[in-house]
Parts: sequence; C-alpha cells; structure tokens
Amino acid sequence: HSMEGTEALVAVPLHGGRVKTMFGPRPELEINVCWDPDVENTNAHLPKGDLSLQIVRGTSFAGVDTRWRVFLEVPETLYGARATADWTSPSSTTGGPTPQWGEGATCINVIEWAVSDKEQETDTPEESFRSKVLDLLEGKKEKGAARRRVLDMLESQAEQLSELETRVAEVAEHMVNAH
Repeated sequence: HSMEGTEALVAVPLHGGRVKTMFGPRPELEINVCWDPDVENTNAHLPKGDLSLQIVRGTSFAGVDTRWRVFLEVPETLYGARATADWTSPSSTTGGPTPQWGEGATCINVIEWAVSDKEQETDTPEESFRSKVLDLLEGKKEKGAARRRVLDMLESQAEQLSELETRVAEVAEHMVNAH
C-alpha cells in the first residue's frame, strides 16, 4: 500500500444489542474514515499520522425516535495507555431507524505505532493485518470513485432520456395538431 492519505465512507454492520430490530436487515453504521499519514514516516508497516473518524448515519436501527451514541476504540499506539483510545460520540441529531450525526461527531486520533528495533526486523501477523486493512481502505476509495463515475453516467443518460421523451411528446403533439 502507498503512504498517501485516503478517505472512504465505510458501512460497518452492527451485531446484536439494542440497535437490532426484531426483523429486517442488519443495522449498519456509516463512518467517514480519513487517514492522513505523517510524510516523514518511512515504515509503511507501522502507521503514523492522523486518523479522523466521522459518524455519518445509521440504517435499520431499532426505535422510532431513539437517539443514539457511538462508542469507538482506536489503537493509537501498540503498547501503553494509548494502545486503546476510547471516544463516545454526541447523541445523534435524528432518531431511528435512520439516525444521523452532525459535524461534531468526529474524533481525531494521532496514530503512532512503533516497536523496538528487534521487533522491526520481522513481519509479525499484526503488521500483516494492519497492512491488509490499509489496503482495503484504499480499495474502498477506488471503488467509491468508480461508483461515482457510474452514477454520473447514469444521471447523464437519465437526462438524455428525459430530453428524448420531451421531443417525442412535442412531435406527437405537432402531428395531432397538423391533422
């Protein structure tokens, strides 16, 4: 994976708890993930930079007007007190089943993963996992751009179809008036 920043809207399926409705689709939480790596970091396997997580909206949540909060744990470091940074969002601005959060539902984490010189010599399963996660985020960004291009193309075709329908109606009206 590259050392470039990336941004992706990620839909996270939620399992169990009070958020799940009795029937229907599994609830999901959309989170805008923005990774801004430290340009001076030379080790792609040990991320260092700013990770911004913005809670955007939920889908298929239980409750009609229930307000929701999101609790996140982010590994800012590999060891010590910041190995798990906790954050709780403000309450959603709208209730279920599709709660939304405003701009204030963003947490910014300073990621500084580092290991001792001896541990850096080998590629651990954790480093391999982190690398795969970052690769997946970059892949989501590319898929999102492709999806946007397809939607733009479909929108353009819909506009052309609408123009064609208008022209056909004008020709039909002209033919009726001519007789």
